[in-house]
This record gives sequence, C-alpha cells and structure tokens, in this order.
Amino acid sequence: MDQLKRAHLADAWHGPSLKEILDGVSVQQAVARPLKNTHSIWELVLHIEAWNRLIETRVKKKKLETMTLKLDWPPMPKVKTVATWKRSLKKLDRSVKSLYSFLEKSDEAILDRPVVGKPYNVEHMMHGVAQHNLYHAGQIAILKRALTK
Repeated sequence: MDQLKRAHLADAWHGPSLKEILDGVSVQQAVARPLKNTHSIWELVLHIEAWNRLIETRVKKKKLETMTLKLDWPPMPKVKTVATWKRSLKKLDRSVKSLYSFLEKSDEAILDRPVVGKPYNVEHMMHGVAQHNLYHAGQIAILKRALTK
C-alpha cells in the first residue's frame, strides 16, 4: 500500500506527510489547545495509532474488532515529558509501518478479501486508513500553525 506509506513517511502528493508534520513538535505544542473545542496534537497522535492497530487486527486476524470510545480516543499519559511524547510518536510510527509491512509481505490477493462484518474489501479499508491519517494530519498541521503565530 504505497499510499499509506507515502501519507505517513514522505513523498505524499498533497504535501508533507504525517511524520513530516509531526517533526519538531514539542511536548508543550503536543498538549496545547490553541483552538477551542479541538483535540490536542497528542490526542490526535494517540487516536491515529489506535485506529492503525485496530485495522491491522482486522486484516491479520480476519476479525471484526469494535472501536469503543475509550479505544478511539485514548487518554494522554498522566506524565507528559519529552520521553513519553517520543514514545507516543514511536508507537504511531510502528503502527503504520507494521500495517504496510504486513501488506507488502502478503499476497496481493489479500486486498480483494472482504473485511469481516463490513461491506467492503481490505483494499478499500486501506485507502480509508490513509485518508483517515491524512485527515488528522491536516488537523495537526492547522494546530501546529496556530501554535507558531
């Protein structure tokens, strides 16, 4: 899934990838809420990572995992340090890399396989993951810009 890889790492058609947007974000920026009624950058990172893991489970285990509100928006760590922020970024990075690595190693026929309990196939779901991650990457870019004004 080239698009998922590009959306996360680099060479995305639209502009900076999620990883490029997150580059240089400090702990203070990650927890800030520069705009009313929005999630913080850190919350968005945790949310994206949670969905990546859930989708990987759906693909690997051929099992429909349900996204609960608690899983959908995991709480930020109680202690917010550079180390915990970097750990969250590494988990996000691993979640995306694990997903596309699995797909790259799999037979291409996996993309045509129906997703259990859903009216679409794995390929459609993977496009959705890339779109979801980029949607939130756009939100992060806006928050980052609001913090640097």
